[in-house]
Amino acid sequence: MIGEQAKNSFSEMLAKGVEITLPNEEGQFWEVKPWESKETPGKGEFFIITISSLIFRVLITIHFEKNDKTNAFVAKKIGQPEDELEYAQFYDYLGEFANMFCGIIKRELTKCFPYLGMSTPDRLEESAFPYIHELKNGEYKLQLQAKDSATDMTFRFSLLACSFGDLDFTIEQEEEEEDIFGELELF
Repeated sequence: MIGEQAKNSFSEMLAKGVEITLPNEEGQFWEVKPWESKETPGKGEFFIITISSLIFRVLITIHFEKNDKTNAFVAKKIGQPEDELEYAQFYDYLGEFANMFCGIIKRELTKCFPYLGMSTPDRLEESAFPYIHELKNGEYKLQLQAKDSATDMTFRFSLLACSFGDLDFTIEQEEEEEDIFGELELF
């Protein structure tokens, strides 16, 4: 059973992952809100990654559609003209994007659980997503969507967790460390 503190920590980690991987930049603002399960992502695809320990498993999914908006996003990120963006470049970038997103969550979890394994991203068609629940990972589920205010391009993120016993923890957020360099002290 997953406790309330763990649920809150998972929620904070998911939000932090979105905030870090999709920073607001000049001319681009990401509106982040809950993604309701009844809202279907469409005819898209998703990357799936797992984080596993001896006492729990977390599945992370990142949903997207391969369209002009997403092509423009990827081309801008890798510094490639849109009309020259290759198939492999598109999926390589989004696979690394998924890997980085999941790595942020794993890094947070290692504050409480030092021994974790993380898979590599695997890309699936959106039609496979309903079958994930067959894996019995739905004990706790969070879903967020991030929509670019300028282009309406959308990413959807899911975190599905299951525990193999009682699971409750709190991830302490580190305060920003003071800058200890740059000051000259004379003795």
